[in-house]
Amino acid sequence: MRHQWLVSGLCTIFAVSGAAVVSVDAHADATTPDDEVSCTSLEPAEIIDLPDGGKDYQFTIDGELTDVPVPPDGFRPEDADAATLATYAFPPRPTNSEDLAEWTQDMLAYKETPTPKLCLEATASNDAFADGDDVIDPAYPVTIAASTVTNRTSKNWAGWEARPASGNHYVAVSGEYDEITTHADSCTDSQVGTWVGIGGALSRSDGTFGLIQAGTAVGGGNGRYAWYEYLATGALNPPVQVGNLSLSAGDHLHISVFYSSADEKANFIFQNETDGMSQSIVKTVDKKYFQGSSAEFISERPAGPAGYTPLLNFGTTTFTSSKVENNDGDWVHLGDTHEQVRDRMVANGTTYAVPGDITGDTNGKFVNDWRNC
Repeated sequence: MRHQWLVSGLCTIFAVSGAAVVSVDAHADATTPDDEVSCTSLEPAEIIDLPDGGKDYQFTIDGELTDVPVPPDGFRPEDADAATLATYAFPPRPTNSEDLAEWTQDMLAYKETPTPKLCLEATASNDAFADGDDVIDPAYPVTIAASTVTNRTSKNWAGWEARPASGNHYVAVSGEYDEITTHADSCTDSQVGTWVGIGGALSRSDGTFGLIQAGTAVGGGNGRYAWYEYLATGALNPPVQVGNLSLSAGDHLHISVFYSSADEKANFIFQNETDGMSQSIVKTVDKKYFQGSSAEFISERPAGPAGYTPLLNFGTTTFTSSKVENNDGDWVHLGDTHEQVRDRMVANGTTYAVPGDITGDTNGKFVNDWRNC
């Protein structure tokens, strides 16, 4: 299946003529919120007024530029031309009818982009990469048809990975899921992160990892929030919370991550198709964080200095429209990729969460089931 959501030329997205620049003290009003989130609010270094009435909020995070565009009131992405879609970092309009129908449905759900509100968490996860080995598990057979399928156990991930054919790699990942509904369990301070990402499953030849990811999190006294993160061996950056997007249980979310090696730009796109709120974030991300040998659709129990947190009882999470883009510009659904890896979250004899088979007319749907905290 060919899908053309590639965001190219990210380094020039905001080179808009006639834009006015407003300077802002990047450290003004930087505070730690009064709730339980260990997070420092960030202020834009500059706010650029765009000719059509939109704005580009520019932040400096980890010493690199982060663009957070906000379209003008009344903006309709389904009617916008290619240049305007690029300015506001929306996925480009596909050319084939099947992909265009899906893109149009997503764009019609858009209502507005709230004023950006970013928050930098205090610490990075110590074990955000896949903590497991590729092992065939004969007790958990695979029933989908695919060129190659592997079952493995992971201490922190539950879900599916896509892996490309030799000589290829992934440059984008996209998936949809309903924001989780929490259920009672016996564990305190339990948490869960739900995300899509590129990398983190396989080490490079030198033993290092890279991972670029985006998703949502619940629990641990932090409420619900969207976030993005980029990690590499020896460079575990804290997650950035996207506080201008409100989340409620059952909201239908569409989250995408794109990476352009040419200009070292990552585009994180969050779409809440229930309330119509959306946010795109374009971040300069060094190539050391990019590892296109895998793409993932995951429920995760986070890790910190004291080890893994209890896994919040999320019941079930259904991923749909799970797809990846390879370096040839082809979008492929998860079940049609060269290789799929099923990650069961298992540690010390306890099964925490299990992904079901990949199903659906488009071969991009599966369900993660919670088992233990």
